[in-house]
Amino acid sequence: MQRKAFHYNIVAREWRECRDEKTNAEDIEKIPVHFVVHSSDGHAYDHKDMIWCPSHKTYEEVISHEEFSLVTAAGCKFEGLFGCVSSTVDESTPAQDILLRSRLLYNEGSGLVTIFSDAATIKFRSIKDCRHKKMTCIPHPILYKVESVAVMLKGRKMLPQNRISDIPVSSARAALIFLQEEAKRIYGHAIRLPNSIHGNIFPSGESILSAFLYNPSDMNIWLLRNYFRSGQDFFGSSFDDDFFNICNAFHLEPDEYLKNLYDCNPLALPILSVLHLLGIRKRELTEPFPKSRTFLGDSVADGLKNVIGYSPIGRIKSGFPVNFFDNEENIRNFLEHRATRNDTWNLLLFYCQYRLRYEEEGALAHHLRELNTNWEPGIWDRLRLFFHNFPDLPENVRDRVLKEGLTLDVHNEMMRVCKQKKLASPEFTYSDKERRYECRIDGYDFRLIRSSESYWSVMQELGFYNTNRTTLPDNGIVRMTICKEDKPVAYFELHGIALLMKKSDGSFYNNCLRDADIRIAFLHWLKWTGLWEGYGPYYEEDYEILQEDVTAQGYWNELVHN
Repeated sequence: MQRKAFHYNIVAREWRECRDEKTNAEDIEKIPVHFVVHSSDGHAYDHKDMIWCPSHKTYEEVISHEEFSLVTAAGCKFEGLFGCVSSTVDESTPAQDILLRSRLLYNEGSGLVTIFSDAATIKFRSIKDCRHKKMTCIPHPILYKVESVAVMLKGRKMLPQNRISDIPVSSARAALIFLQEEAKRIYGHAIRLPNSIHGNIFPSGESILSAFLYNPSDMNIWLLRNYFRSGQDFFGSSFDDDFFNICNAFHLEPDEYLKNLYDCNPLALPILSVLHLLGIRKRELTEPFPKSRTFLGDSVADGLKNVIGYSPIGRIKSGFPVNFFDNEENIRNFLEHRATRNDTWNLLLFYCQYRLRYEEEGALAHHLRELNTNWEPGIWDRLRLFFHNFPDLPENVRDRVLKEGLTLDVHNEMMRVCKQKKLASPEFTYSDKERRYECRIDGYDFRLIRSSESYWSVMQELGFYNTNRTTLPDNGIVRMTICKEDKPVAYFELHGIALLMKKSDGSFYNNCLRDADIRIAFLHWLKWTGLWEGYGPYYEEDYEILQEDVTAQGYWNELVHN
């Protein structure tokens, strides 16, 4: 039998191998267990790792943490197993499981690698903090448990499947050493592990083990498949995918340079593909990007997902005609057909292609590197604002975007221009009767839309960016939004017929008169307003719904019964 054990080092914030002195303990309940709290709410713990000291009845700062011991700034020493809790809340917080230790056992006879997880279920309970003279909450264990996962190279199995998500990365890497021994015993040779296994490329212990079991000859292929699931048309239907097929999927010419990148970081290939599509193709300009631990405001993997999602990269159109930005009609057509709520790719492509109209490829690469290094949470909003309002932005504002980038000042200037344009749009005028249509019914708020500005705001919130941006008539149409907890969830208008659209991906108008919850609320609204004879019913079952009693709260805050 071969063994390994790992504990979470609180100070270093990482899982480390340790001497498993406690392995032979009869029961985990007999091992002292302590919980370290890391709070970022600024409340008595001052953003530090703290542990509750029963002797002093207060939290003390952790200054060192060894394998089975911990020392506080006050000199108090704790021994046993330790778990890390992100923050304290209150006694109503649901119970949560905290992983304390991970242990491995390799049985050379059976070939099984068993990973044990020692965990505790905790609740928070109130107690008086003597130092700060107020009540606080401390984590309190209510259940100790040991769960295990058996990993088998034969048959490529991990059982039980529902217990593999919390395996620490360090434990998974150690399991691979044992699985390599097993592979050598079975196949006569050890399976080569990619260099990426030692970096931060594989996001979890589960992904490391899954990659080894299902693609032992090339774990990176499993990783890319996992990140970019897009059907067989992306990677092809063959189970014998190799590096050359991967390059083909990302439209890259395979060579030794790319092979080395792929072995160290398989996500380098989709990064290069994205850069090429944006207009940056020179190797010396693309080299810094795969070395970064972030990509456009997120981790590399999540940043790539954010930009290209799971869509096949081959379907993404790159580049524009040379004179694209000289023709306003081209731009408006592009925005009308590609402007969707959740899209980020077209935002970035449009922005980069606009810059390439005026600057060289190297300048764009430098600008993107700066953005990537100093990414701010609001940059996607600024890209979206620039993209959707480009035809309305005067040349001096466009020039500022080019010279200054996506700064907050530029964003504010774009907002000012957009608001001025919208303020010129008409107000929608409603009669007293129509104003009484506003109410709360079935938990939904029905609100009139009173201006073009609010109309476009609601349309953007719901994702309908491809609406025709012509001047809207100020009367003759009742325009309303349906809100849930102050957030628009649907839009409808009454103009000869009723058109009801629910929040969607923004690609198309989605008439949702058959959508259960909103449709029922809408029918109840029609009955309450007395408009149901003109605008309903729509389906046979609607007659039954319209027979129900309806209670609504009008805008004058009185209950009205119908």
